[in-house]
Amino acid sequence: VNSALVNVGISSIAVSWNTNSNPSYTDYEVQYTTSSNFSTYTSSIINNLAFGSATISGLPDGTSHHIRVRSLNENALASPYDAPLTTSTRYAPGTRVWSAGSSGNASVAGNWTPQQVPVTGDNIFFNGTSGQTCFWNLADITVGSFTINSGFTGIISLSTHVRLSGDLTRNAGHLLDFQPFIFVGTSTQKVGGVNGSFNSLEIQSSSDVMAVSSLTLHTYNQTSGLFRAGNFAHAMTGNWNQTGGAFLAETSSITFYGGQDVTAVSGNGLNNFIVD
Repeated sequence: VNSALVNVGISSIAVSWNTNSNPSYTDYEVQYTTSSNFSTYTSSIINNLAFGSATISGLPDGTSHHIRVRSLNENALASPYDAPLTTSTRYAPGTRVWSAGSSGNASVAGNWTPQQVPVTGDNIFFNGTSGQTCFWNLADITVGSFTINSGFTGIISLSTHVRLSGDLTRNAGHLLDFQPFIFVGTSTQKVGGVNGSFNSLEIQSSSDVMAVSSLTLHTYNQTSGLFRAGNFAHAMTGNWNQTGGAFLAETSSITFYGGQDVTAVSGNGLNNFIVD
């Protein structure tokens, strides 16, 4: 059916195809997937179009997609699929993906896609695009989210703190966080991931920060906001210092390893407090 790309957006891809003078009752199946071999896919049936076209919506930004089209006659007998089309949705404004070809500083525009140094409000992503070391040296900005996805095999070395108004997610990678991640959001923020290990977290938010996995922390500092520990088993290897805000233990447990100092605001109980 000679399918072709018409338009590629941030969350949508438009395709068209030649109906080849097929009868008006001909249907067309559009399959799309992020898997190049179509091992999993989403399928849509387009009905009775004299000129074939479709817009696939609700796609994540900055993601590669594969699309193929075939026709179906009135008995639902299908033609072979067209050769797959492959394209990537555009990155949303404010999305920065680490794409360096060699180890480098976060302050270099060419190390990111799109090629722009992150600024306040940007969402930061590390994934399989680059496995090179990132030296984070941006101290004067507050990023939106900071996400280390599976596929990233490199190192992120924090020579300055990372201020966040959004979520902190770690699913992979090596993190040399000599400086803290500081939560300063005005609405709920989330922290955790497949690998929930961080050297230092600071809570300075005017809202709440919610654990979405077990966390292993070296130091914890809280001056404001609400930390919600969830129902996870957390571990501390260094000092716990809460001088403000509130800590909601929920059904979590916290295990302290070694000779740490623990400072907590009166009335903020630590549920299942374990010293190992």
